[in-house]
Amino acid sequence: MWAYEVENFSELLSACDFSQAAVDVFKALHITAVNKPQIVLANALNFVYGNLPQDLVLTQEDRDTLTPIKQMAHLFDVSEFTSASSNVRFFSIDLGDEKTDRSYDQYAIHSIIARKSNYCSAAIFRKCSSVSLSVAYDRTSKPKSIYLSDWFELSGTEIDAFFMRIGVACLSTQNGLEFANDLIYLVARDYYTHPQSYEYLRFELDNQDDFLAQIIDKYGDDYVADSIVEENNKGIGTEDEPDFDLIEYDLEQMGLFELAEADDDFDEEYQDDTIADGEEGSVHARDIPKDVLADPVLLLKWLEEHSAKKAGETEHDSGIISYIDAANIDYVDHRDKGGSLWIFGGHDLSNFVEKCKELGVVFTYKQGGGKTTGGLDAWWSKKG
Repeated sequence: MWAYEVENFSELLSACDFSQAAVDVFKALHITAVNKPQIVLANALNFVYGNLPQDLVLTQEDRDTLTPIKQMAHLFDVSEFTSASSNVRFFSIDLGDEKTDRSYDQYAIHSIIARKSNYCSAAIFRKCSSVSLSVAYDRTSKPKSIYLSDWFELSGTEIDAFFMRIGVACLSTQNGLEFANDLIYLVARDYYTHPQSYEYLRFELDNQDDFLAQIIDKYGDDYVADSIVEENNKGIGTEDEPDFDLIEYDLEQMGLFELAEADDDFDEEYQDDTIADGEEGSVHARDIPKDVLADPVLLLKWLEEHSAKKAGETEHDSGIISYIDAANIDYVDHRDKGGSLWIFGGHDLSNFVEKCKELGVVFTYKQGGGKTTGGLDAWWSKKG
């Protein structure tokens, strides 16, 4: 028996509040007993920074991927298993109304959720008038594999059968990984669950040799292979160093961070992180590689080498400022507080920026700058 009477899932999932509709569906399937989602936000960046792993760093591609999200929610957790293991966290994501690349968007968004998660995750997506479910293991198991279901039109007849199949199944209560395994088996497309079963696929797809071409033809824009997203996310992993300037920009755009008029750079957050004291010799924790911080011996060596370089850097830094002054370019220099050196201008400064490389100073362009530049285009260089 269902947890309560459900006339049809299409009607539930057509509700304006998709997060509440998703909770109602999973409650009807006996997966949860909660009545309301835990966290619901319309701003996806706000949700990611506030409710996903704290060391998650977003790339520009990530931010572009999150842009079309209308609502993002953490629904509930499934954690009551007989053996200690990863729990399973459920999410809902309400996307825009354009159908283009809906599966790619689904894959990329769930990849952001799963990238540094220590839990398995399931996410229900709604885009236009259709829904889909995806499942991922935790980062220690298969961190780059996201398993997608088909998209089901809310006006169609297949959607009820899809959810009924989940409702009547016996999902594992052993641990989170086994629970995710069972859910993947129930919802995932054939090319995920049977990637090596050529004969099975040939039988299912009209006994043709070119079965992969038929899969792509069947799903069209909805076909997503692991290799596509992995290629786009190449270099993204737990070893990445946070880009504090990009995080600053995101926080400013969300209205979550506002500095006093006298100091509008993202510096005061790090003044308590000083490892070595002194006006010229101070070192901030965010400047030190993670592997060095974890080893006291390496940390001492790094601090000694850093201090030895400091005198040369002081002369070097004054040289770049003189060079900027000579070029009559406006700038803001917050490097003495752990911030950045900003020069004001657009791509017209490209030749100047190239010449700065000869002085060992590399500038990166940011359209619209940040709060420091008052929204003007600018180039920034991190403290060396």
